[in-house]
Amino acid sequence: MWQKIKQLNEERGEALNQMKGILKKAEDEKRDLTADENTAFDALNTKAEARKADIDRYETAKRLEAEMSEKRHQPGRDDIDTSEQQADEAVKEYRSQFNRFLRGGNLAELRALTVSGQGVVGTREFSTNLVSAMKSFAGVLEAGAEVIPTTDGNPLTIPTSDDTSNTGRLVGEATTNTNVTEPTLGTVTLGGYKFDSDWIKVSVELLRDAAYPIETAIQQIAAERIGRAFNTYATGGTGTGQPQGVVPAATIGKTAALNTAISADEIIDLIHSLDSAYRNSGRAKFMLSDTLVASLRKLKDGQGQYIWAAGLASAPATLFGYAYVTNNEMPGLAANALPVAFGDFSKYKVRSVAQPDVIRANELFISDGLIGFKTTQRLDGKLADAKAIKTLKLPA
Repeated sequence: MWQKIKQLNEERGEALNQMKGILKKAEDEKRDLTADENTAFDALNTKAEARKADIDRYETAKRLEAEMSEKRHQPGRDDIDTSEQQADEAVKEYRSQFNRFLRGGNLAELRALTVSGQGVVGTREFSTNLVSAMKSFAGVLEAGAEVIPTTDGNPLTIPTSDDTSNTGRLVGEATTNTNVTEPTLGTVTLGGYKFDSDWIKVSVELLRDAAYPIETAIQQIAAERIGRAFNTYATGGTGTGQPQGVVPAATIGKTAALNTAISADEIIDLIHSLDSAYRNSGRAKFMLSDTLVASLRKLKDGQGQYIWAAGLASAPATLFGYAYVTNNEMPGLAANALPVAFGDFSKYKVRSVAQPDVIRANELFISDGLIGFKTTQRLDGKLADAKAIKTLKLPA
């Protein structure tokens, strides 16, 4: 698998180098890109982003495979002395029973599983891997949102504090200061909305093939589906009957002059609309759609230099020195749209409730020789600090 990842990294690096070459040629000749160069650049951009998505998938699969392999090589029961080893052995037992459930569907002897009304409840480890795998397919999570796992779905209240408008004061010697300045206190409450992967069908033959990594496959597919569904709401959700989207919850930092194009100066203004405490934290980054990434990669600053800097094959490219995350749920260029977000996305809180439910349907698809699986996970998200993320707004 590492050879495939190496190949994909090389292909992405080659595409990025070709894009950089197109821009450099136009820059050296002091002209804009020609129509043919624009077409070639956009095609290379699409290829580079596709390779990045492929790399993310393979790296996630490689990590999950390594974790499963590590569990298979845990010490035997005679070697279990510490509480950590006992916990590892419990996980090993669970995964063994879980795989038996996926392959055979028999709950009678599965002592390690928690049985729900329709299926079995995955472990916290399964849930953590699910959320981790979702990062490749959910722009807000990939941007750095903080995931908070909880054991139940009761409302989770997070306290917030804003003291940025307050300052201390200069007082004279031996002078009593009786002034009281309170920070602005608030709360953010997270619930747990149910997200469903829909049915994942696996042939009876594959289930009987012991070499087929059924747990990894179902986990990966479910993570992609739930990740895409959650990302839709985490990006633009209203917060009423659904998660709150980071884009509508953020503060508008800059309004562009046109709704058909964005200038480099407007991107600079957006960057500096964010307080330097967030901007210089090391966590600030852009989030925008893949289509808009291609457009911004062609922008020049006031000195005629392209604002996009190509990264190495395994390193992120940057805009004005800041990393960016592509999220195709972000709006495009349109009247009143908010197509670019910039800031510290760790201030967006994602609540992951308990463990996922994994359901197996023995009869539903059996006429086609298939067994059905689905995973449900309860999630919510809200922006705890609206000042931490700024958006670029397009005019009406």
